[in-house]
Amino acid sequence: MYLRVMTLDGKRVSVAKDELGVFEELKSFAFVPHTMTVEEYINSMVHSAWTFYGKGVHVTGDTLAEKAKSAYRQFVDYGFLIEISKEEALEHFGLTQADADKMNIPGLRSDE
Repeated sequence: MYLRVMTLDGKRVSVAKDELGVFEELKSFAFVPHTMTVEEYINSMVHSAWTFYGKGVHVTGDTLAEKAKSAYRQFVDYGFLIEISKEEALEHFGLTQADADKMNIPGLRSDE
């Protein structure tokens, strides 16, 4: 799973290795209180999906990782999030494999 997040300076690239990591990255850039937990953030996204798009996302699971996986799959299925491969991520970022290795971008390095 790869997620690109750009800051205003256009230099930050974030890569998430699992579903929970995707929501952690999204939360880090959202305008939400810093005290909000990732689980609360997921719930706010679920609420927004229903409120603004009429799409019901039903989060299941006992652990936070299971809940993130459940929510992630539904957000992808509804088109709110997209999945791309490592190769697609490199192309999208305009990087070669050597560039990603030199920049030491987790998730895009050749050893991963």
